[in-house]
Amino acid sequence: MTLEFYSSYDTFGQYLDASSKDWPIMNSNTVLHIYDCFWKEELEKIFSIKGKPGVIISDIMLDHAYMADYNIDFYGLPCWLSREKRLYSLAEFSDNIPVTEKCCNFMINKKQANRYALLKLVDIFLNIDQIHYTYSGIARNFDCTNYLTELNLPHNNDLLNIEQRAEFLSEVQTPTHFFVTDDTQIDQIDTANGDGSINRVQFGGTRKTWNIIKEIFNKTSVALITESTESPLDRKEDVTVFTEKTLFPTMGLNFPIWVGGYKNAQLWTDMGFDAFDDVIDHSYQNYPTLIERCVYAVKNNLQILTDVNHASVMRKRHHDRLLKNRELILSTTLENYRDKIIASADPQHQPFLNNVKEKFNGLSWHHNGLTITLPPETIIV
Repeated sequence: MTLEFYSSYDTFGQYLDASSKDWPIMNSNTVLHIYDCFWKEELEKIFSIKGKPGVIISDIMLDHAYMADYNIDFYGLPCWLSREKRLYSLAEFSDNIPVTEKCCNFMINKKQANRYALLKLVDIFLNIDQIHYTYSGIARNFDCTNYLTELNLPHNNDLLNIEQRAEFLSEVQTPTHFFVTDDTQIDQIDTANGDGSINRVQFGGTRKTWNIIKEIFNKTSVALITESTESPLDRKEDVTVFTEKTLFPTMGLNFPIWVGGYKNAQLWTDMGFDAFDDVIDHSYQNYPTLIERCVYAVKNNLQILTDVNHASVMRKRHHDRLLKNRELILSTTLENYRDKIIASADPQHQPFLNNVKEKFNGLSWHHNGLTITLPPETIIV
């Protein structure tokens, strides 16, 4: 097979709308680049209408457990995160050991299954007074059908006791704590669910968000990270994603716990970062159900999540390693990993992978009437 046989389609800046007349009919010789996160149900709808491609390139999702079921060659490149981190400079951060006021942090403003689970686990296992957080209050009630199904599996009988199960299925008790300052506007209320329910509230860009909420990371030891691993309709996906939800804690010198995350710690290490396996028990990442990955992420790390003295001591003890992670993410580590994936790819696929890479280089966009141009990517030798 030669390159001439390949066709390609790029969803950069577009919705995943398979009914669009611009979307071509696909076959095994088609390369499909999908911008941002996507879900299994969306893919299957696309396949039913437009056919199945031979190659899928993602610029944000690094691993998909189910992609092999479709006999599709999958490449996950951290281009989205690479673009976002270029909005920050190492020079703007201090190397001083930060004061740890509370054990941990989380940020939740979107209605998703793993985020609801974290809120309930905070209610059950943690002390809200030992957490710095931002929570919009939009996920107090949630359809727990999928969780009940998973909880009722025989091997999960002892995951939560009867009282804990009852509390898990009740309304979220965590108080709303949403950061809105005098110079901040809530830019959008997303009601894309079609039923009028609020899905998320946005500040208007990750750089602006960081400026508003950075102290919740700076003043805590551990980040309870709820990455985008499923759609808003309570369907969990066994995929690995890294977004600003991981970037912020890395810049804030936090130990990461990906609540509900599928192999995040493993992929984080593969990319060249420190997952602090000697501080955090990441065994949760290998469990088969989402409920297990959420519960064990908290239960197996209770000491550092509840004892502020211990959390502070660990942060001081491993300060140099935390600084190194910040340095790595703001240097060329993501680009090195991306280029390694491209170099190891099928030679026939490499031009398409390089094309996706170039789309994110020198990118500019409009925001609040201003044109923001990213600094040029550092040349990797």
